[in-house]
Amino acid sequence: ILGPQRSGQAENETLPDRWPKDGPRVEWTHKVGSGYAGPAVKGQRVLVFHRLGDKERLEALAAGTGKSLWKTDFDATYRGTINPDDGPRCVPLIHGDAVMVYGAAGDLHCVDLASGRRRWSRAAAEDYKAPDGYFGAGSSPIAVGNAVLVNVGGDDGAGIVAFSLTDGKTLWKAGDELASYSSPVLTSIDGQPRVVFVTRYNAIVVNPANGKFVASTPFGKR
Repeated sequence: ILGPQRSGQAENETLPDRWPKDGPRVEWTHKVGSGYAGPAVKGQRVLVFHRLGDKERLEALAAGTGKSLWKTDFDATYRGTINPDDGPRCVPLIHGDAVMVYGAAGDLHCVDLASGRRRWSRAAAEDYKAPDGYFGAGSSPIAVGNAVLVNVGGDDGAGIVAFSLTDGKTLWKAGDELASYSSPVLTSIDGQPRVVFVTRYNAIVVNPANGKFVASTPFGKR
């Protein structure tokens, strides 16, 4: 998702002018299972999300040593079709003291950042009858205040759904937009917070407070 501001720009990072002759020294390694979810970092914790067997695993590692601090497993049901990889695609979302993950089958989970204790789970794609898409769910959620916004791509006005960060209950749902593999970004327009989604066929500006579409333009082809 291109970094903490989803901008593709690193923050407070300085790279050397050249690498050592044999490349950068490897500090540690940690084996992971299937999936394409990139790591997320906060402080001295590295969050990795991957699949092992019939479980999707969210795991916290110590940034300095790679030691596993905690791990939380969720049932995994997604089966790859066009691409046989069956692991999660979405980067973990860290917001305050919580971590949200969105699995390949469209299951949304929230856990405690410090301990990995599960707070709540929602079968978002199942609840809103969202199709599998070509490669499973692949749009990373975004948090705004107490809401977690997801391009679920469901039926009956559940293209984009906001879930409560506190308990996972639905706050609002809006539009009939199918899901994409683009992750939304938060911006400010005329001093008001707005979230920009590139869905399957449109680019949409959304008011995160109520789900109202502020603007949209066609994007993508059938």
